Amino acid sequence: MGYWNQNADGSMLRAEEPGLIWGDVPSDIFDAAIADAVRVFMAENAGREPAEEELIADFQSALWGLDSGEGNTPSAILNVAITDAAQIFAEDVGREPTEEELTVGFQLALKDWLYGEAETPAVVSS
Repeated sequence: MGYWNQNADGSMLRAEEPGLIWGDVPSDIFDAAIADAVRVFMAENAGREPAEEELIADFQSALWGLDSGEGNTPSAILNVAITDAAQIFAEDVGREPTEEELTVGFQLALKDWLYGEAETPAVVSS
């Protein structure tokens, strides 16, 4: 399970340079959560994919505690992902991730989804 240093824009730094830390497992958690959040959003919105801004708003609601984290909503799914990613990060790195690290990690996963690095999930009606 690799971790790396990066700037807030997501660009990589050499190991000795100070910066934000992010890792493979927290990234995988966010990748899966975005796919799940998109699937739920599409099921609730006649197959329409969410705009980038909508997913960012759901993430911010979850990060800032504005959503209870209960139910099957995009922000609830992202709330669980934040908790899980933070727990793994803390176990591996020895400290809690900062809000900025979580935000940059989410933004990297979101870019993967937006620019085709991740698959658009199939809509499953509930």
